[in-house]
Amino acid sequence: MRNKPRPNNEWWGTDIKNELKDCYALVTNMSLSAVDAVLNKVPVVTHQNNVCYYVSGKLEGINERRMPAREDMTVWLRSVANNQFTLQEIEDGTAYEVLHEV
Repeated sequence: MRNKPRPNNEWWGTDIKNELKDCYALVTNMSLSAVDAVLNKVPVVTHQNNVCYYVSGKLEGINERRMPAREDMTVWLRSVANNQFTLQEIEDGTAYEVLHEV
C-alpha cells in the first residue's frame, strides 16, 4: 500500500517506480500511478472512469496477472496521446470539439 505523496508524509519526494519494481499488481483509481504501472509492465485494476481502464484487468482476475495485448496497448497509448491539449487548445475550444466527438 502506498498513499499519494503529500508534503510531510513518508511518500513525499519518492518515486512510485521504485515500488513498482517488486509490485505484483496495482489496484488504484489514481490516474498517474496507474499510467506509471502500465508503462512499467505492472498489471492494473482501475475504476471505469480511470484513463487506464481500457488496459485494466478485473479484480476477480487479479491472480491471472496478465498485461494487455500489444494491439490494445497501442490503441490505448494513441488515445491517451491524442487527448492531451495545450492551454491554447482548451481556450479556443479545440479540446472540447475533439472530446465531444468521442
